[in-house]
Amino acid sequence: MASTLVIEDGTVVAGADSYVTIVEFEAYADKFGFDRATTWDGYSETVKDQKARVAAQYLDLRYGPRLGGVRVDDDQDTEWPRLGVWDERRGRRWTATRSLRWKDAQCEAIWRAVTDELLPDASVGANITEETKRADVVSKSVKYAGGQERRQDVPPHRRAGPALRDFRHPGVPWLSSTT
Repeated sequence: MASTLVIEDGTVVAGADSYVTIVEFEAYADKFGFDRATTWDGYSETVKDQKARVAAQYLDLRYGPRLGGVRVDDDQDTEWPRLGVWDERRGRRWTATRSLRWKDAQCEAIWRAVTDELLPDASVGANITEETKRADVVSKSVKYAGGQERRQDVPPHRRAGPALRDFRHPGVPWLSSTT
């Protein structure tokens, strides 16, 4: 089965859901030594497409609001392309059709989606497994199992974030030195 991804190529493609093709990701993975044989190569085309879509969505949710410039079209489905992006490294504004760094960041995010959960659901709470109450000389102890704290934001990616740092909006602080 062939890939069903709709690739944003810088021309505001209707229904775009990825910035890279599966072939582009695989070339990136080979170039940087990702071990595709143990996981990726065993996936169906459908699963590979799903990982790429989740990675593109992750980038748009996590880093899109911090980008400079403006989207080319208010109705576009993705955060790129953009106009008037400030490139901090080069100290100039430019018109971006499709950033190579954004594509690299999606490849990193695809790999993360393969090896870990990229957009985890926040747990609503934890289950109480033990509870102790005492009325005399007030005492209370509660033991929880499972669950995690709610996340207020999409979690950062250790390699995708730094690749995109140069394209932040000048008035918007970046996330941290590791995002």
